[in-house]
Amino acid sequence: MPSISSRIKPIHYVNAGRLLALGAAFVLGLGYVADAWTPIGAGALTWVLAVSLLLGAPGQRGSELIGATAIWLSFAEFLGMLKFGQFNTERWLFSELALLATMIPIWVNWNRRLAWSNPHETFAQLDRRAAGWNPSLLPTRDDKLARLRGEDPAEATDGSDLAGKTA
Repeated sequence: MPSISSRIKPIHYVNAGRLLALGAAFVLGLGYVADAWTPIGAGALTWVLAVSLLLGAPGQRGSELIGATAIWLSFAEFLGMLKFGQFNTERWLFSELALLATMIPIWVNWNRRLAWSNPHETFAQLDRRAAGWNPSLLPTRDDKLARLRGEDPAEATDGSDLAGKTA
């Protein structure tokens, strides 16, 4: 008799995560509109939403998904304030703490990967998004590029930018 793991594929988990995320977002939004959530209930469903979003969108950065969820929850709480006259700070904090609880394992895993791959580098050297690491942040003017190369900017440019337009 073949085991169930021989029939289940990763896409099944992705699809289940997407379906669960859609349902959790709908129920959570409905609860905010009706002011039906207790702080613990909202926090628990927020955690389910965050985990299902992470499972349902494997190609998206986890921190971006969690950040977008935090913005959405803050907006929902603000809309609830407009409807009911008060901002439920406790419910909002429990929801945001649930997102933080979801984010901590992602952060730990990222640090473990860095410790495994580059144990003796500083975090500043490992930040590939910094200006020194990103080749897409090259200057748009010839004279600035010449300064970075260590050349004389007066000899390297006629005052136009790299696209050939005048400054």
